[in-house]
Amino acid sequence: MLYMLGMTAIGFGMGTVFDFYNTVLGSSRWLRRIRPSLDIFFWVVAAAVVFRCSLATDSGRFRMYTFGILLVGYLLYRISIRRVVIGSADALVRFVAYLLRIVWRTFRWLVWNPFWYILKIGFEGARAGYRIGVKLEDVLVWTLKLVLRVLFFPLSSNYRATKNFWNQVGLRWEGFWNRLSNLLKQRSRET
Repeated sequence: MLYMLGMTAIGFGMGTVFDFYNTVLGSSRWLRRIRPSLDIFFWVVAAAVVFRCSLATDSGRFRMYTFGILLVGYLLYRISIRRVVIGSADALVRFVAYLLRIVWRTFRWLVWNPFWYILKIGFEGARAGYRIGVKLEDVLVWTLKLVLRVLFFPLSSNYRATKNFWNQVGLRWEGFWNRLSNLLKQRSRET
């Protein structure tokens, strides 16, 4: 008799736990991904509990009618409190989701938004600093060019006069390197 009561209670409990965790896992797509591993864990634990009960009440002998007794316990669960269990699991899921929304909103307002605004202000400050630096560089280069023109004004007339000479030297120098390159290429083909 104790064996039958124990197995009925285990069938009742298995139905309760299975529906509860199935409802909880079905509420989120992230939790649905771990469902197969939790199913295996559930059935291993359920088998261990059934074995432990049969060990305590019937010296570990597992009888074929045990499945029937477990099924009776599960059917009693389905008839009596299944809706309450699923409703409470659903209420628990909604409550936890509500708490997580509150935590996320609090985190967002206290941590994320200030961090994001500080980061945004920093980037805008860096951008403004860069623009000011570019303008400052332009002003400094323009001032330096003006000072150098004033300082080297006497030399600029001589540069204009010798500009043609230096252009000819550059062309001849380039020609020298071209002729040398061609000569080396010819010698490498001959050998």
